[in-house]
Amino acid sequence: MLVWQFSQVLANALERSGYVASGNTDRRRYDAPVVDMSASGLLFRHPSQELAGELLVNTDLQINLVVEGRDIAIMGRVRRKYTEPGEVYYGVQFAEIDAEDFKYLFEYLYGRPPREEDDALWEGGAPPPRVDFSEEQP
Repeated sequence: MLVWQFSQVLANALERSGYVASGNTDRRRYDAPVVDMSASGLLFRHPSQELAGELLVNTDLQINLVVEGRDIAIMGRVRRKYTEPGEVYYGVQFAEIDAEDFKYLFEYLYGRPPREEDDALWEGGAPPPRVDFSEEQP
């Protein structure tokens, strides 16, 4: 599995850098409901097993998100993937988004524009959780 993922990442990087030309320019479109969303990513679900075979953890993809009639183009990376009967869920972290679109999305989600101090906070304004790297088990 790791070799397959590495080959996907390597092929993608070589195509993006222009080192090799893309052999397949066919783009497929999947409409999927968003289950949950934050300013840094979203969770969506889709029943397609074909899509499940292509979208592996760390796969990059383009998301065209429509929020109240506004089209927002986002480049994202699949960070989590899990299956439930009849559906596959994908957790996507946003990687590239236009600054104005980000401001719009943040205000839509949280009811206020982003502030500089938000960069130091966890999603929704809570302080980040404490992380303990000690070897002792609780």
